[in-house]
Amino acid sequence: MRDKYWSCRPRKRKWVTITHSNHGLPIYPKLIKGLSIPKVSQLCVADITYIRILTCVVYLAVILDAFARKAIGYTLSKHLDTGVARGALHMAIGDSHPEPGCILHSDPGVQYGLHEYV
Repeated sequence: MRDKYWSCRPRKRKWVTITHSNHGLPIYPKLIKGLSIPKVSQLCVADITYIRILTCVVYLAVILDAFARKAIGYTLSKHLDTGVARGALHMAIGDSHPEPGCILHSDPGVQYGLHEYV
């Protein structure tokens, strides 16, 4: 590229915050610090990210089994609301049937604190 006098300018990435944890809903204590996970369905982690596509931004909510490192529930939506988080949770519960006592860990975002999700 230098021989041809081409230059590559890195794209400036815009940081987008999608976690709104400044709400009046209960925030639950973290139960996973120092937890050892010897088998499947003991700890699941949930998160939401955005994906920029040609025409819009879509949101992907995923629930992973921490031991198996496998997605057990996911939802894709154009809207960032509790529905995207609930869809992933319903899929995870319906498909994997977690054992009683399974811990679901997520960030303190409003989507995970609403009554419909809890």
